[in-house]
Amino acid sequence: MPPNHLQKILDHHIGIPLCILLGGFRACAPVRHHPPRRILLIQLSAIGDTILTIPTVRAIRHHFPNAHLAMIASSINLQYLKHCPYIDQRIPCRLEELITSPQRLARFFKELRRQKFDWAIDFEHWPRLSALVTYGSGASRRIGFRATGQHRHYLFTDVVEHLPGRHEVVNFLEIARQLGCPRKGTDLEVWLGAKDWEWASTFLNEAGVDRE
Repeated sequence: MPPNHLQKILDHHIGIPLCILLGGFRACAPVRHHPPRRILLIQLSAIGDTILTIPTVRAIRHHFPNAHLAMIASSINLQYLKHCPYIDQRIPCRLEELITSPQRLARFFKELRRQKFDWAIDFEHWPRLSALVTYGSGASRRIGFRATGQHRHYLFTDVVEHLPGRHEVVNFLEIARQLGCPRKGTDLEVWLGAKDWEWASTFLNEAGVDRE
């Protein structure tokens, strides 16, 4: 069975009951009495959505300049985020490996809890598995979307409504607004390393492009 198909099956048939069950143990009110020292960001889906989270990540970074920002993402997303100046730590996550290996899943959650994140922010709005990762992180304040029929919001202390007709950048920025972070523009960004600039320079030179 293809990993993505298995992931969807487990997300629906196991994710929904777990979200509802574990939601009964969540904190009744979010923790708000001190600025976070460590913030965990979670984005496990396609790279397009990861790019669209950048205005929100930027707003969080500027509002909490002394906080440690870590992001859990797939390998392709982490390639895009390799030179992102707003993130201090990049945590790789291969869901297909975690959901098929209880040992790896246990080690993953143990490591997240060891890092003692104050806040965990889930940028996904459909899969229940990312909400379970948010809950499993051990963060006392957990922020995420409520999407119709997904039953994932039970695991969050702060719930943000995801509106299907609204641009995704604006949906993500609603998380920043709820956290008290002023917008720092809606521009999207790409960051290039030295090797990228070198390749681009060589390519343009060989093509005879005048860059003056």
